[in-house]
Amino acid sequence: MMMQAVFGARDSLREKMRCLLDARSQEEQADIHRDIEPHLWGRLARWAARQPALMTLLEVPRPQINLLQEQHPGGLACYVRDKLRHMFTRVPISDNYFWRVYMKGRYEPHCCPNYRTPGNFPTIANNASRVTMHTSTISNFLREHPGEYTHFVLLDHQDWLAAHDPAALRDEWELILQN
Repeated sequence: MMMQAVFGARDSLREKMRCLLDARSQEEQADIHRDIEPHLWGRLARWAARQPALMTLLEVPRPQINLLQEQHPGGLACYVRDKLRHMFTRVPISDNYFWRVYMKGRYEPHCCPNYRTPGNFPTIANNASRVTMHTSTISNFLREHPGEYTHFVLLDHQDWLAAHDPAALRDEWELILQN
């Protein structure tokens, strides 16, 4: 939706953004970004980037939003602009499937997560029965299923646990370390 809102009425800008994905070098990628950056940061984009509600929709926790507003020079909008500038000028995005799906709305066979490549379909199908789902906190799961685990996928929930329930974060880490 965001890409449609930003690029829906401007075919030339949308095409230049897609060219970023096909840049053959970081220098070419940075040149393309320098050309389009002024068009990306109009009044509407600057206003939207300052809105905590939009950041919340993008799954940025409120404590992180507050920290950025307080500590980044220029606040939230400048943080977003600076991070996009860094991504589009310093990090190769041609093989970054996250940005490809953001910008094109779909994965492509040559640039997608491993689980979406045809060569991995048989492995996934053969192991699907080994997957079990649990709806629980990590702490409750580890209390109910103690044992030895080799991997934990924590993602970013610890950011908001640290801000909203430090005792729960301590409890979670104690259980992780025990297991």
